[in-house]
Amino acid sequence: HTAEHNVESARAALARVRMPEPAFCIGGGEIYRVALPYATTLHLTEIARDFDGDARFPALERSEWRETAREDHPADGPDGFAYAYVTYERANATA
Repeated sequence: HTAEHNVESARAALARVRMPEPAFCIGGGEIYRVALPYATTLHLTEIARDFDGDARFPALERSEWRETAREDHPADGPDGFAYAYVTYERANATA
């Protein structure tokens, strides 16, 4: 199955059971790309360091999102790196 099929199947299942709580998408990169247009809230860990690899969260169109919470964490030790837990809400999101 493709990522598009999996996301659409998950959305259909959620509609059938009328989930009272929000549903979460926990990647990989292709799943994030397909699910992002449906998201109204993002809970991201932003890491202040580059890593090798090919799995990435899609680039955000910053004008479509507003930051609503941030918890910064400084680098811990010489091998550590700074990161932040950040919440974004879609601008002009409808319920």
